[in-house]
Amino acid sequence: MKLSSMQRHVAKLISCVQTACQYNIVIVSKQLEQRTMKFKRKVLLTFILVLQTCIGLKLQLQIDVDDVIHTVDPYSPSVAMGLGIFERRWVDYFKDAKFMALARGLGASYLRVGGTKADVTTFITEATTARLRNSAWNLTFCSSAQRDDHSFQRHKVWADQQLLLYDLRKQQHGLQRAIVPVSFNASDWEKLNEFCSCAGWKLIFDLNLLKRNGSRWNYTNAQQLIKFTENRYHVNWELGNEPNSYKHKMGLYISPEQVGEGFNQLRKLLQASPWWESSIIVGPDINRVGKFSAGNYLTRSIRNISLKYWLKVIFFLV
Repeated sequence: MKLSSMQRHVAKLISCVQTACQYNIVIVSKQLEQRTMKFKRKVLLTFILVLQTCIGLKLQLQIDVDDVIHTVDPYSPSVAMGLGIFERRWVDYFKDAKFMALARGLGASYLRVGGTKADVTTFITEATTARLRNSAWNLTFCSSAQRDDHSFQRHKVWADQQLLLYDLRKQQHGLQRAIVPVSFNASDWEKLNEFCSCAGWKLIFDLNLLKRNGSRWNYTNAQQLIKFTENRYHVNWELGNEPNSYKHKMGLYISPEQVGEGFNQLRKLLQASPWWESSIIVGPDINRVGKFSAGNYLTRSIRNISLKYWLKVIFFLV
């Protein structure tokens, strides 16, 4: 019987485990890596856990610290927040001394602000925008302040109620009808960016890909936000949240080719100013990467991205 590639690797792994169990051999990370290089870590760990449970297998793993397999980005670990920071007004507490101390204690990180509601979010331009760009409030932000605990607890109760109502709407009517538009203004944006600056974090902000002019991305609102941020904050950008799932999440379909064209347009917007030369674009943001359909969607999106405009990119997979 002819064995498949996966079956051969499983046989090798079983042989490796049996040998270690019989002769009490120390498995060095390189040896283990050679036998399992095509396995997902989750599958491998589950397999070993099953063997431990069923036959009392004991493995001793020794890490070879002299052999560098991968160098982690200095801005890692990273943090993700949803657009609820605007919707439920958590951004108003980003100046809190305790919160700031925790953020600084975590060290250099990327803060990704996005998620499902990124594609229903709008930046609201105001007459106060010019004034905010020079406000004294920003100059003292890093000083932080002690929060009023009584006020904070009342806010927390209100925010929890809003989240509960959202969950109930989602259960009763589905995600499409449960999601309500989110907006943020220049003041909210400055609070978020000043927090990142003071904490020593780098911001990745997810722009709304579902603003459309027919089959094309309507970048007008994104351009307003980029222009407001220019010469002020160094922001990294993402476009869209899991577009391969729009059909069952939002009831809309955007082809991978259209996603790629959106990223091309975003790069053109950023290339209009030297301010963004050090910024990265994150995406396409694809979920369910174990599925063939998701991998195909990602491949088609990337193929439609023009290398002429694609200078720096991180492929963000969920």
